[in-house]
Amino acid sequence: MKPITPQRFRAMRQELTYSQKRLGRLFGVTDQSVARWEKGQSEIPGSAKILIWLLYDEQINGNKWAMRDYIKSLGGWPKLQREGAR
Repeated sequence: MKPITPQRFRAMRQELTYSQKRLGRLFGVTDQSVARWEKGQSEIPGSAKILIWLLYDEQINGNKWAMRDYIKSLGGWPKLQREGAR
């Protein structure tokens, strides 16, 4: 994966045809936060870099397994213990 600079982040968002508002809603931030990331006025959080890369890889590159592959690379889904289970 290439480093995601503010310029690359913006280009990826535009190629995905997402507005700053739509991407912000998806990431749980304001459109102004997205604008600041793209202008280099504030650092793009690592989670936002990962999410936009996964969206891009799936929607533009056609890798329908992008999220699954990324989670596998982290060691898989955490095993959740059911409440009350021992």
